[in-house]
Amino acid sequence: NVQSLNIVSHYSQDVDSRSDAVSVAGLAAGAGGFTRNNILSSSVVTVEKDADITAQDAIVIHSQNRANKNKYSTNIHTGSAAAVSGNYLSSITHIGKQDQNFLAKVDIQDNASLISKGSAQQKGIFNVDAHANIYAQDKVKLRGVSGMSVSRAKSELLAHSNALVDL
Repeated sequence: NVQSLNIVSHYSQDVDSRSDAVSVAGLAAGAGGFTRNNILSSSVVTVEKDADITAQDAIVIHSQNRANKNKYSTNIHTGSAAAVSGNYLSSITHIGKQDQNFLAKVDIQDNASLISKGSAQQKGIFNVDAHANIYAQDKVKLRGVSGMSVSRAKSELLAHSNALVDL
């Protein structure tokens, strides 16, 4: 027995990447840049099987997984100048994967007993929640000055996320 129970799992990460490339030549030039971010984090709260908890006032269980990818206004910047030039740039960010989600989870296992009693004057509080928050931006910038140029730019943001309460 406890007066109140508060369990919090909060995981927060700030990630970003940047690449710059410039090339200048008389006849032929090329420039390129590549960045890749893989964010595979999870935040999990587990109440074990057969747990027996009685709180007089409140039970609060919270799981949050948060990712920010927005430090740089431009992630890749490349440019070249020549009679013939080529540029390639790619910025790829994967937040979670199909088989490994970016995850926030509260798992209350079998036969666990969680009771918030309260009283006639003050209701008991029972709050269980999970949040997966993703804030991401990506930008590539390509410049080329030439008589003939071949250029390719790719920006990819892909998220597989899940927030769940499993009872």
